[in-house]
Amino acid sequence: MKRTIEIDDDLQERIDDACEELKIEVIEYLKKSGPFTDEDELYQEFSDRITELADSYVPIYYYELRNLWYLHSDLLTEAYESVGIGSDPFEKDGAVAIYCHIDQEVRWWLAENADQLIAEHCPQECEDCGLENASHYNSVTHLHVCDDCISA
Repeated sequence: MKRTIEIDDDLQERIDDACEELKIEVIEYLKKSGPFTDEDELYQEFSDRITELADSYVPIYYYELRNLWYLHSDLLTEAYESVGIGSDPFEKDGAVAIYCHIDQEVRWWLAENADQLIAEHCPQECEDCGLENASHYNSVTHLHVCDDCISA
């Protein structure tokens, strides 16, 4: 007898959703924080939040945990072992390894995108007139300009 089983593979979707949620929060923070240029400070500011996001995107149902483990056991084992928190990557039915992987991916995403987020969403000085109201960022020239200078 043969059986066909369908398994939902939503690991990347969970990572993408966590990254999108973090992106929204980072943009809000940058808009409120004024001139800001330090990528490391941004990473430190959101380190705890990344931990919370990773935890919230780990599946809670045994069936979902087992499915992700079945599909991604090598990847999840590698993530678990790279953190160095134990010797059993299947700890808590694989939930810990899934958490480790999501956490690492979201941290990597922030590290890769922090400069761009800062450049595009943090209030900057206008590079033409020097006023601190540059609301436009040109991704080609990498210049911040204010409304007055862009219309001139």
